[in-house]
Amino acid sequence: MEFYEKAAPVIPRPKPMKVLVLSLPRTGTTSNTKKALSDDPCCLFVEELLSAYPNAKIILTTRDRAAWLRSMQRFILEILSWRSMRLLSYLDPEFTGPYQALLNRTTTVLSGGQPPCAPSSVPALLASFDSHYERVRAAVPPDQLLEFHPGMGWDPLCGFLGVEVPEVAFPHLNSGSEAMELEVELYWDRWAVVGRRFVRRAVFLLAFCGLLVLARR
Repeated sequence: MEFYEKAAPVIPRPKPMKVLVLSLPRTGTTSNTKKALSDDPCCLFVEELLSAYPNAKIILTTRDRAAWLRSMQRFILEILSWRSMRLLSYLDPEFTGPYQALLNRTTTVLSGGQPPCAPSSVPALLASFDSHYERVRAAVPPDQLLEFHPGMGWDPLCGFLGVEVPEVAFPHLNSGSEAMELEVELYWDRWAVVGRRFVRRAVFLLAFCGLLVLARR
């Protein structure tokens, strides 16, 4: 901890964060990300964020723990189980590598250090779910905290934030199927990037070899 405090750079914050959504991923955090800090890995740094932004309003999105586990298993843990993702991470160090590392490390924290995709990690994941909510409730003053479920709509959220209720339906985004569809699309997009890179290198290598052959004649 001492090393962490010494090594951490001092970064000016000209615009203090007004809202912190300190909920776990797959609990409805995508609906609450405008001008706010949300989702992982941010949700793992509760005390640090509260210390950095003591006046921020805190939103804790809620979800049934069994439904949360199913969503994690069908999306994040499913992605981590793809064997081909390891190869893509190696071939695409600019994007897929860091992205996969982030997913794996944050989820490993929730699984208590166990392989997150292993069936044995389920009790640890559920325990982390429970302890996270207890941790946030204990750390945040009641007048700064809103426990919110997306099904509650605009009224409690806008009342808590002190803003007008929009004249549009409350967004329900990032369902499991939508998230996986986007993930698969991104997966193949990154393979296309890798493929184009290899083609360019192959063309360059062939051209270089051709020049060598011509130079020897």
